[in-house]
Formats: sequence, C-alpha cells, structure tokens
Amino acid sequence: MSVCRIELLGALRVHCAEREITRFRTQRTGALLGYLALSYPRACIRDHLAEAIWPEAEPESGRRNLRTALSSLRRQLEPPGVEPGSVLVCGRNLVALNPDSVATDVAHFESALRLALKVASTSEKMLAWVEAIETYRGELLPGLSDLWVFGERQRLAGRYFETVERVVDYFERVRDYASALEYAYRAVRADPLRDESHRAVIRLQLAAGHMEAALAYYQEWERVSTRELGSPPAEETRVLVEELGGPTRRARVSLAGPEPDGIARERDCPSLLGRDAAVTLHTLPPADGEPEPLPNDTVTFLLADMVAGEAEGGMRPEPDSALAECRLIAEAELERHGGRELGGDDEGIVAVFTCATSALRCAIVLQQAARERLWPLRVALHTGEVTRVDGSDSHGGPAWRQMRLVLQAGGRVLRAMHAGQILCTEETASLLRRSHCSPAELADLGAYHLAPGSPPERLFQARVDAMPRGAFPPLRAEAIQSPDLPVSLTRFHGRHEEMRRLRQLLTAPDVRLVTLTGPPGIGKTRLALEGAHDLLEAFHGAVWYVSLAEVDDAGDLLDALADALRLDASSGGGTLRQIVAHLAGRRALLVLDNLEQVASEAGPMIAALLARAPRVACLVTSRRTLGMPGEHQIAVNPLPVPAGEEDPQALLRYASVELFLDRAQAVRPDCQVTPVNAPAISELCARLEGIPLALELVAARAGVLTLPQMLERLDGLLDWQAGQGACATERHRSLRAAIDWSYRLLTPELRRVLERLSVVRDGWSLETAQSVCAQDESLSEKECLDLILELKCHSLVMAEESSGEMRFRMLRVLREYASERLRMQGAA
Repeated sequence: MSVCRIELLGALRVHCAEREITRFRTQRTGALLGYLALSYPRACIRDHLAEAIWPEAEPESGRRNLRTALSSLRRQLEPPGVEPGSVLVCGRNLVALNPDSVATDVAHFESALRLALKVASTSEKMLAWVEAIETYRGELLPGLSDLWVFGERQRLAGRYFETVERVVDYFERVRDYASALEYAYRAVRADPLRDESHRAVIRLQLAAGHMEAALAYYQEWERVSTRELGSPPAEETRVLVEELGGPTRRARVSLAGPEPDGIARERDCPSLLGRDAAVTLHTLPPADGEPEPLPNDTVTFLLADMVAGEAEGGMRPEPDSALAECRLIAEAELERHGGRELGGDDEGIVAVFTCATSALRCAIVLQQAARERLWPLRVALHTGEVTRVDGSDSHGGPAWRQMRLVLQAGGRVLRAMHAGQILCTEETASLLRRSHCSPAELADLGAYHLAPGSPPERLFQARVDAMPRGAFPPLRAEAIQSPDLPVSLTRFHGRHEEMRRLRQLLTAPDVRLVTLTGPPGIGKTRLALEGAHDLLEAFHGAVWYVSLAEVDDAGDLLDALADALRLDASSGGGTLRQIVAHLAGRRALLVLDNLEQVASEAGPMIAALLARAPRVACLVTSRRTLGMPGEHQIAVNPLPVPAGEEDPQALLRYASVELFLDRAQAVRPDCQVTPVNAPAISELCARLEGIPLALELVAARAGVLTLPQMLERLDGLLDWQAGQGACATERHRSLRAAIDWSYRLLTPELRRVLERLSVVRDGWSLETAQSVCAQDESLSEKECLDLILELKCHSLVMAEESSGEMRFRMLRVLREYASERLRMQGAA
C-alpha cells in the first residue's frame, strides 16, 4: 500500500503517490485534516472534532459540517483507484488516519528526537538531531489561529530551538564555526525576533575572531529589536559586546541569511566576516584532539595541479621543486582546515573534507601562495556521496567506497580549467551558499559538457578580493547554452505519440523543419514547448522560443528571431548574417510559434536560414503548413474522449478527462470522478470534442457551476471567457477569439465555403460539398476539392477515410462559429 505523507510544518501539504495536494475545499476542511494529522495515530471522537473545527456552530450544524468536510477529504485523499479507507478511516463515532498507510512530518520530527535520547554515541545523536531539524520546515499549520493549534505550535517550536542549540554546541566544541553559524542562522530565520538565536550568532562570530563583524551584527539586531519589540536586546546579549567598545561605523548587515523577511539576504553575509575573513579564518587553531566524524557521507574533494607551459597572468611554468613546495603548504593548510590528503600522483594533490567551506578556504590559501610564487596552479572542488567501510587507506584515514567515480568527476573539472582559477561544481556551490560564512563570491559560469557521454555540469568560479579579477580564457569544454523557454504553470496531459514523434524527427540528422498544425485551441503551442523542453539535452540547451503572434509582416520575422537570440541589431551587418554568425557551427533548435499569418512569405527566409546554418532545426506551430521542401508535418488532433464509458477508473485513462479534472481541481480541489458524476464528465468531455482550450474554459467554472449546469450552458461555449487571472494571450481568452484569428486569414471565397458547409452536421462527401457550396455559382468537382483542401490546410476541416471514400467534417465549435457567420450574412 502506498504511503500518504502529510506535512504540517511550514505549510499543509499532502503527498499521495505522485500527487501533491495543497488546496482544500474550504479552510475548515484543511483545518480538519490538520487536526486529524496532529492527533495521528490516535482516533478522534466525531463530536469533539466538530466542536474543535466549528466552535461557533450549533452541535447539529457542526456535525453536518463535519460530514461534508470528511466527504470532501475522502474524494481528495482516496480518488478512484485508491481503496476506500486506506487513508481516512471513518466509523460511527470515531475518525482517524490509517496508521498503516499514513505518515506525518510532526510524527517523524518527534520520532527523531526520541531516537536521539536512546542512542549513546555523539555521532548517532547528531544524525538524529539533524534529521529532526531538516524535518522542521516552519511553524505548525501557519495561517490557522485555532486554540488547539497554538499550544502545539509553541511546544514544537520550543523543541526545534532546543535541538538547534544542541547541534550548534557540538560544532562550537570542535571549533567548526562555519557549520555552527549555519545552524545558528536557521534558528534566526525560524524566529527573527528571538534574542537567544541572535546571541548565538554573535557568540560564534566572537569565537571565530571576527570582532568587528560581531559588533556590526549586534548593532543591527539592536536596531531591529528596538523597532519591532520596543526594547533593546537582552542583558546577556549586550554583555557579549560591551567589552569590545570603541567607535565603529554602524553597518547594515544581514541577520538571517537568504530569507526575505526584512533582515536577511544571502549577498550580505560576507559582510558578517569582514573584508579579511578569507585570510584570517585559516589561522584559527585546530580543535584539541580529533573531533568525532560527522554522521553523513557527503564529502568535498579538493584537486589541484599545475598546468605545464601555461603562462596566463604572468605565470611561468613550475620548476621541478614547485609541486613539492606546494605539497608542504597544502599539508599545513589541510591540518588547519580539517582536511586529509588522499595522495594523488606526481603532478597533483587530492584531499578530502567533511566541510565544503573548509575546502574552499584551503583552496584560497593555496591559490594565493601560488600567485605569490608565479605557479600556474588550478584548484577544483567537487562534492559527492561516498560510503565508509571498515579499514583504513594508506594515509590512516577511512577507506571510501565509490570514491573513484567522485574523483573522476572532479578530475574532469580540473582538466577544463586554467591556471589561477578555483572552480567548484553545483553540488559544492549549493553547500557553500547554505553556509553564511563562505569566504568567497561564487560566479555562475554556466553548464558544460566535460566529457563525451557525461551529463552536463554547472560550474562556479570562486572570487575573493585578494585575487586578481582578470578574465580567464574560455574553459576547455563545450558550453551549454542556457535555454530561454517559457515555463508552463500547469500540468501537461496526453500527447505521448506526438511527443515521441517530435523527438524522433528532431533528433534525426536529416530533419531540419517540423511543423505542428491544428485548429485553434488544440494545444499546438503547449505541445511545442513541452517538446522543446524534452529536447534541451539533445541540443545541449541551445533551444530558443520565438513568439510570432504579433508579427504581421514577414519582414519582421528575422527581427523577432534576433530579439529572441538577444542580438544587437545596431552592430550592423544584416540581421540574417548576424543570426547565422551567432548560430554558426552550433546544433540549435528554434521554436517559431504562431507562424500562420505570414506562413507563405516566411518560407524563403526560413529556407535561407537553414541553408546557411546547417546544424539548426526549426519547430514551427501554425494552422497551416509552410509548403517547403523537407518539411515534416505533425497534425495535432483533439485529445481522446470517452465513447459512453461511465466507469470512473476507465474515464481516467482519457487525456481529455485528465485535463478537465486537473484544471477543475485548481478552483475546486475536491473535484474527482465518482460513480455518481462519471456519466456527466463523460458526456461533457465528449461534447467538448477533446479541444484543450474548450476543456480549460469549462473546467474554470467548476467553482460556480455543477456538471449538469455546465452541460446546460454549452450552447454558449463560443463566448465563455478565460478568468481574469488566467495566463492566456488575448486571442486565447475565448474560443470565439481563437477562431476569429483563423477566420481573418481566409480569403473571401474560403470564408463563404466554410460558412455554407456549416449546414451539414454529420460530415460530408465531396459530392455533398459541391452541391452545398455551388448555390450561387457553378463549381467544378476539381474547384470544390481545391477549396476543401485549402480549408484542410488551414486546419478548419478534418478528413477521414470511410467505406472507400473520403469524408470531411468540422469540429462542433467551428461549425457553430461558421453557422453564426452564415446567419449574419443573411444566407441561412
């Protein structure tokens, strides 16, 4: 049975299988779930629940509210396919969450703290404490002010701060002030007005020798405390800094790291260390004795070597004794920073650290020494997971499993570097940024392919004031272009075959142009974006999206493309030439969205671009093809719809039903397919013909209309508008606007044919079309066929083979639109 995890700390969230639930039918429904989860695994008496959640209601009204809320929760927590009672157990008098399948973060938090009391060793206690701290993501059920929440919120917060203090005390004892500060800042972020947490930060800065930083921090906390609490910090906090005395500049510093609550920004954190922190930190004496190893297997490797023959920045090739002298410096720094040398070969140094910040400090000192001596040294840092095993390596330290793979990854970084650089991988950068005492600024260099077949690696360069800031040559690796694709805020449903076909075509070396065609509102743009995201790795991130919805002149196509590529048009040389030069030799994908209005004129420009940039491919969305040689068309059809099925689980296999439910749940979280409403959902999706825009417009009304009410109002579907908050373009705010766009692109003759064909309801043959369209003029079979073919090219008519002949039809909404136009012409 799959586990359902309920989170109460920081926010109310439910994770069931692959679903995340964050919204409920009403706030009281969410409060009910919170109460049950907080009581877990105990059962709750129904009357007590009703009184706690609806304290102002009459008993009968409270019981009725409880029944409604439980029904709503059951629909969300136990949708079709989930066994009833597997999450929510409701009896005549008792209600509970099923302990066999439910877990909560509060229970996990308290379990970790109980474990810490049972174990004997410090490392096991630390493991349990850290687990509890990681579980506590914020106060209990924020936003609820019920009395039953308040007491528990205070109790859990107290246990959290007590646990953080224990972890801080441990790191302080072993003089790992960077890690101690990291956890002290967590307590500050959890409650920015708690004096004890600020006192710990000041105490740790003083212990690390940062007197000015500690005084500046205290002054900022004094300012905030006086403003927010109406009083200065507690006497115990003031005593810490009184003896420092002396005039000092009142600096504005960060109190809590990267949290946005007014007193915390990550970029301010270096000011807490002062300008000379990178130099002074490494002079701290080591802890007395060997501290107990940290209870995790995440380590940071330092790899360093000298680049033979490289002379950037005045560096000269190293003499024979340079590496030996560098090793002596490294040995002393490793001892100071808690690192351990693993050896290496005759050309380099390899060391391991349990703290990424310590590894970076050591790297900075090594690089400073190398610059003073004109050594072409380069240093790479890489963090990875390894596993301790019994036994020792040749240097007396622990033996490590999987070390070779982690070191290989670090070695690839080292080979791409130049002398004078300190680079780290994304894993290391993440740890450094979480530490509020990082001795260097990290510059994001982007992602690179460091070896054939290896995954992309994002690299960061460490910079400190004491090091020159001159530009280094490009890394010796293939850079991956950062994609600039719009991010979709809703889930994508269905289209598995279209996605497979897109990938198959656009990864083929001889396919340069793919066009997605389909009627208005069918989802061409969304499919193109999903396909582009899927192809990012294949194109090494060189994927650009170009919106052409506002382009009415084909001459503006290249300008729009240049804008998407962020090229400077003022530099001259011709727009096409600039684009080709920018893409020269690069495998790239251009997504040209909404090209139909300039499709005919744009063809030659796209052909010229593809001819001059032989590794570029184009993915076009249009309601008609471009008619170019080598063009591959993918027709985007409506999503599959139910054909009379009424079984809830069977309905969920249809992408149209999935899409409708997903969008309906955005406004009514407990909306599910049930045996009662399954017939209505089946009929609704069928009548909407699987058109994504129509499904979304109707689903958006789920908060104000029932399913039967939606069915009653479908005759006015053309004018249903997207909500004010919907992220829709102007011509996708209604089906009428979307079809208007296509209608305006037709010639007068095609408009007349489309309008006249609207009188045929169940599809037609070529002979029927010829008869209907030739009311006022004589049309030959060939002329009629050409007109229908043109409408099909505009994605307004669909063709299907039936009983040996071709049959044609229009989607219902298109036929309604054309019929309305016909009546307006007075020709009905």
